[in-house]
Amino acid sequence: MSTKNWIKFILLGALWGSVFLWIKIAQQELGTLSIVAFRVSFALIGYVIIFFALKRKLPLRKYWKTFLILSLFNITIPFIIISWSQRYVSSGMSSILNSTSTLITFMLAHWLIPDDKLSPAKAIGLILGFGGVVILMSDQMSSGQGQILIGQIGMLAGAMCYALGSIYARIKAQDIPAEIIAMGQAVFGALVMIPLAVSVEAPFQFPRLPITWLAVIALGILCTCFSHLLFFSLLKSIGTRAQMVTYVMVFFAVSLGIIFLGETPGWQFFAGGTLVFAGILIVNNPFGRKQNERKSIL
Repeated sequence: MSTKNWIKFILLGALWGSVFLWIKIAQQELGTLSIVAFRVSFALIGYVIIFFALKRKLPLRKYWKTFLILSLFNITIPFIIISWSQRYVSSGMSSILNSTSTLITFMLAHWLIPDDKLSPAKAIGLILGFGGVVILMSDQMSSGQGQILIGQIGMLAGAMCYALGSIYARIKAQDIPAEIIAMGQAVFGALVMIPLAVSVEAPFQFPRLPITWLAVIALGILCTCFSHLLFFSLLKSIGTRAQMVTYVMVFFAVSLGIIFLGETPGWQFFAGGTLVFAGILIVNNPFGRKQNERKSIL
């Protein structure tokens, strides 16, 4: 990858690495649907500001089917499933199950995308990276609430949605600018989630605690609005390799616990982190033949 794409990749991993922390904070006061509704709403506010600043228009009539499908796979279904599943699955298991989206994406891409085949180097990198994720979270797999089977299935279903969303965007939305895709799917996500949250979790309540407001704003602006701009930009430029960000996000999730929660880094942090980044480097082949990358405005 180019230096610009490496910066975007690492930044995206850091932002998505904070998702589980913000969700846990928001769950202390809000229901699952309310968290998702606030998250999508603040993301949409961010996109409106960006579009106003860039003087862009959203071609809803032309791409509404693409936006609708992407909103289902990237926002509505996985946001609900993952936010709900985290009530029953530990943060460590959540991270591991979520990172399976990378494995699923690469396997689907091998069969569905002609120029994105699974090479031996990719396979080795995937295995090393996933092994690193398991080691990173091995001491947290039984922490928190009990690991109920339905919660684990939910996390896997969310990972499958992300994988399908990446494949669909790679096939159907490759020529649509990243900011158009990101806002288009957010519009449909908001159209579904806001009425759903208001009707199902009635009476609908706004957060009372400042920390809860901070959590939902961070989930919307940083972890959804800005992150999806980065992700779709990377997906256009480097293809499904962008999905490997789910490996590095686990490393940042653990790092946030060390920095802000005073957790002590054990051997798992260093060994797992090394394997994660080794796998990413192997897949992206930074020292060998230069891989094709498309230009992006971001």
